[in-house]
Amino acid sequence: MPAEQFNGLDNYLYNEGLVLRLMPLANENTQNNELINTPVLYHNLMNKFLWGNLKNASYLDTESQTHISILTNIFNNTISGLINMGKMEEAKKVVARYFEVMPDKLYGIRSSASLYFMIENLYLLGEKQRANELLRRSSANLQKEISYLADISDSKNSVVGEQNIQLGLSFLNQMARLTAANGEAKFSTELNHQFNALAARFSGHFSP
Repeated sequence: MPAEQFNGLDNYLYNEGLVLRLMPLANENTQNNELINTPVLYHNLMNKFLWGNLKNASYLDTESQTHISILTNIFNNTISGLINMGKMEEAKKVVARYFEVMPDKLYGIRSSASLYFMIENLYLLGEKQRANELLRRSSANLQKEISYLADISDSKNSVVGEQNIQLGLSFLNQMARLTAANGEAKFSTELNHQFNALAARFSGHFSP
């Protein structure tokens, strides 16, 4: 449900994967609206959740494709929580689990955008090569999806998919900054060129 329907329970709802658990443990110091029960998340991902043929499925319906970004965010939350606790080895095990069970194929803009936080965590864990490889796939997919929406918008003389366009451009811009901050100047320059070229195609409609 939307956060505005939590009825004041925001500081008592802990993310444990696919559900929020109501617990009598208030946390007034959280920097966002989501509290993470990291030990339970870790157990669920590593021991409880069953993944079926998600990674190698030849076809995923639209609803299943939508769930890819949700599942990626669960991995991201778990890894971030473990890093914050200083449990780097456990975090790396979750990374390995992600690449073991999650599909390599990217489904749409939101699927690519959700990988930003995985890439950020990979840099924090010192897995720069894997971070760069994932970033190249993600940014290439963002460029393809945004270019497609730009072509459709040009043909209709009206912006189509504005929310997805702005989301994609925002994460492409953040990826450029992330690579620069991690010593990948050449890569960052490439991403900046991509962002500027794509943003220019919508300059007459809105400011990215």
